[in-house]
Amino acid sequence: MHINPALLNGNSSGAVSGSYINFLTDANMGFTSGAYKFKNIGTFGAGISIRNLGSQITTFYDESEPLPLNISIGISKKPETFPLQLILTFKQLNSWDLRTFGGAEKPKVLDNLVRHVLFGGEAKIAEVVYLRLGYDHYLHKQTKTGGNFDLAGFGFGFEVKNIIFDFNRNSYSKLGGITRLSIKTNLL
Repeated sequence: MHINPALLNGNSSGAVSGSYINFLTDANMGFTSGAYKFKNIGTFGAGISIRNLGSQITTFYDESEPLPLNISIGISKKPETFPLQLILTFKQLNSWDLRTFGGAEKPKVLDNLVRHVLFGGEAKIAEVVYLRLGYDHYLHKQTKTGGNFDLAGFGFGFEVKNIIFDFNRNSYSKLGGITRLSIKTNLL
């Protein structure tokens, strides 16, 4: 995540929240919220998010399903003499047993623990150019088709006249991958 230092100076904190109602063929009501804290932009940050907190109001063909609740916390730290900002996210803290799709076996304790963790890093190459790398072990386990070490994501971003361009690529083994391009700017 890139935050324009002009918006935040020194210590800062904030919160974001939203809610939604879906009425396609069933009715759902959910709430998503998050909070963050930054200290000296680029040196330390922490946040928590609660996504999809809610339930179905009416059922879909008499089937009641819970919303996919996901409670996550994340931290980022830029050690003083290290070239990368290190990023660590703990996801789905509300659900310990993270089995792969169709998986009947309960994962071993250490494997299950690592499925909750996202690892990442970001290097600032120039004043407005960033390189990123990340890994999601749980997603790797779900999409694994062979012995390859896939699902490492990489990306880069740069800024031109207050417009931020971000590109990233995630490999999903033989299944292919996702390539994203985002363009951000401050409207106010």
